[in-house]
Amino acid sequence: MAFLEPVVKVKGRSMKLSDPRNVFSAYGDTIYPSRNSCSSDDSQCFNEFNERDSSERALRLDNGSATQVVPVSMDAILAEECQSALRGGSDSSRHKESSRNNLQNIPMLDGVNQTRHYPSRITRIRGSVLNPSTNFIHAPDLGKPELDTLMLDNLSNDETTSPSSMSALDSSEFLLPVARSLPHSQSHETPEAAVPSLTYINSPNAADFLTVPCIPLTTHIRMCFCGELFSYDLNHLKSDPREIIELMKWAGSERGNWMMVGASYRRQGNPHAAIAVLQSMLEVMTRHGMSERELKPAFLLLSGCEFDLSKLTQDEGRIALEHQQRARKWLQKVYGATKSQSDNIDVVAPSTDPQLGLPARPSFPSHSDAQNLRREMQSLRDRLSHQVRLLADVRSAKRKIEGSYNLERHTRRRLEREIKDLKAERCEARRM
Repeated sequence: MAFLEPVVKVKGRSMKLSDPRNVFSAYGDTIYPSRNSCSSDDSQCFNEFNERDSSERALRLDNGSATQVVPVSMDAILAEECQSALRGGSDSSRHKESSRNNLQNIPMLDGVNQTRHYPSRITRIRGSVLNPSTNFIHAPDLGKPELDTLMLDNLSNDETTSPSSMSALDSSEFLLPVARSLPHSQSHETPEAAVPSLTYINSPNAADFLTVPCIPLTTHIRMCFCGELFSYDLNHLKSDPREIIELMKWAGSERGNWMMVGASYRRQGNPHAAIAVLQSMLEVMTRHGMSERELKPAFLLLSGCEFDLSKLTQDEGRIALEHQQRARKWLQKVYGATKSQSDNIDVVAPSTDPQLGLPARPSFPSHSDAQNLRREMQSLRDRLSHQVRLLADVRSAKRKIEGSYNLERHTRRRLEREIKDLKAERCEARRM
């Protein structure tokens, strides 16, 4: 209730309603006289001050026992009474003046660089006002916290809307997203279903149809055939796509219509038809000179359809593998051909074996992986043969060393025997 701080309630039992207005005319404006008077000679009013200091001075003002000043923000009952009085609007002249003033305070949507001016805290409770224009329907910015939409339903019964201003609304039709569950005024019936749709509005009470803009889910495509513009409902697509393909070829449909038809077939669970539509689109667009860069969305959708088919045929390993390869081919057209770690994905059929926790069957290596393995095995074999040769050389060198060692030992023993014989001969020579 911070916005009700500059508001007070003035009660006077011995003076008329104009007396409180005269007393506080120098401090602010009287918002609205209350109808909930306790007696016939009782006069009450709500007064809004321009500044908070003024409201504090009014609370300290001593005007005798005949006048009582009560702050509204301190009492929840008075705050609710003030808001209900503001919404009631029994003083029609005051309501007209505030409505005309609020026309200038509501932010307009015509210009991008236009400065926005928002109403004061109290005046925005009195409701938002429609600003008619010949080009747009202007509505308050519902995303801004400064604007409230409590009185949006009273716009249809607003007496300030002149016939000349509403004639601009009658002069053109407006295409607005409408939520059918929007509460209207009493003069309109409220539909039960809340279905967003695009609706042409040509009504003097165009404010009844204002709502937050939404993006509707459209299921129609527009085509021009023999000079006639018509709409085709995608919910009625046949399972055989040849009819819609020929129709779009003869109508010269743009790329968006082809993509929407293909996406609709895929959403309906018919990827074969979606692939046929997209391949026909590629033929038509390539014939008209469209580059592959502009057809990348179609390649992505084709890859998704092939992946859906691979999931549908996962029990048939060979066919599922072909669909996966086609999906990879379309993705390579978009992101470029790169070396993948697994070119062959093994598709395992669902097992009916009740035993759980068994290791999965190992997949066979791909062609590129087999080549890498062969190269690694060959390098290991070469290294092993080299080590074998080195070992043989070491062994032969060892044998040579052992042979020379034996020869040296025999030579040493022979020389030792000769030395021994010579010593014996010397001893015999000394005895003689």
